[in-house]
Amino acid sequence: MTCKANEATHYPALYPAQRLRRQLMLLTMLSCLVLATFFTMQTALAEQVAEVTTHKMILSHHEFEAWDFTPKPGDRIEITNKSDIAHSIYITYPDGKVLTLGDVQLPGHSAVWEVPSAGEFLFKCWIHPIINAKMKVQADTP
Repeated sequence: MTCKANEATHYPALYPAQRLRRQLMLLTMLSCLVLATFFTMQTALAEQVAEVTTHKMILSHHEFEAWDFTPKPGDRIEITNKSDIAHSIYITYPDGKVLTLGDVQLPGHSAVWEVPSAGEFLFKCWIHPIINAKMKVQADTP
């Protein structure tokens, strides 16, 4: 018997048990792949979250206290009002954009701001214009 190139090759039919076993193996391999992808993504996300640093700034009566940290883009700044009067803090960005940190920061309350980029940011109070501070943010270096 000769085999012609255009004739289909015939394989013996798989028994139902063999077909089921093959399907279960494929399903198991696919499940492992999905789980591995999920855990890899979770680990990467946890590493990103762990890299966020929160710095503390204190607003006492009519001034921001000196801080001893060097912020970088992505860091969070927690500003706590430790005076006995309310304040309304806003930040002027290097491009002139103004961001108000909530309506009013009551005594003992905090507001959190995430540093968006490098540049010089000006912190002021709408209620007490004498209150101001400049914060220089350096570009994040790998």
